[in-house]
Amino acid sequence: MLSILIPTYNYDITKLITELHQQCRDIPHLKYEIIVYEDGTTNRAILDLHKNLTGIKYYYYTKNIGRTAARNFLAHKAVFNTLLFLDADTLPRTKTLIKKYITISQKANQPSAIFGGCSYKADSYSKDNSLRYYYGKKREENSAVKRNKNPYTYVFSGNFIIEKKLFLSLKIPLTNIYGMDNYFSYLLKKNNVEIIHIDNEIIHLGIESNIDFFNKSLTSAKYRKENMLECYEIITSNSLLKTYNQLNFFPLNILLKGSFKLLDNTLKKLFFKPVPSLRAFDLYRLLYLFNLN
Repeated sequence: MLSILIPTYNYDITKLITELHQQCRDIPHLKYEIIVYEDGTTNRAILDLHKNLTGIKYYYYTKNIGRTAARNFLAHKAVFNTLLFLDADTLPRTKTLIKKYITISQKANQPSAIFGGCSYKADSYSKDNSLRYYYGKKREENSAVKRNKNPYTYVFSGNFIIEKKLFLSLKIPLTNIYGMDNYFSYLLKKNNVEIIHIDNEIIHLGIESNIDFFNKSLTSAKYRKENMLECYEIITSNSLLKTYNQLNFFPLNILLKGSFKLLDNTLKKLFFKPVPSLRAFDLYRLLYLFNLN
């Protein structure tokens, strides 16, 4: 029995729903439901299209509450105990995504979170999204073997399966902040939840523009410094905060703070390129943390 939960905002999920229905029908005796939460979608054409999709439970709200709160809402509405969360701007990479999740979850010895991973298509690249595309290819598109070596480092909540009771017990903050996967990872580690990574990827389609990704990344970095710096479970698995902690002593922290304005434009030129430097992007975010009060 499976509840498939999809929060969406201004995105056409027709292909995703069609594929999920077919995969579920291909599994004998599987009881399932697909629940969609329209999180303040403003595109009338998309709204009308989604409302005509058959075989789904559909919730629409005019106020945008953010993906984290939307997932919490969906979890409460789910009838079945096994929850599969998928981002709207994705498609299964294979025809067996559902079957593989069902098989692995049945074999798990204890309540766990099972992450399938993500991938990026080469034809998704453009000069306008080069930073987000390369970040995804180099930092997020990893095999299960690599992810399982540091399981809490590679938490991607756009494609995972978990028990309803366990998910709700984590009491995930409903803050609408980009990069909440870091905090989700912290909660899983803090509560000793086993993480299993498998090769069961979705294709990430909705790649943000460079400037949108850049601005959201700074917001995420700021949130992490303000809310997670004292969380040992996060520091050990989050390279940005770990490096910040290691270098945050006098007088080095003063020097790093002062160098932010000096290197600002130079670093931007390095990562706002057709082939961006991710090291320059990492350094920019690190110096940004030191520049915050």
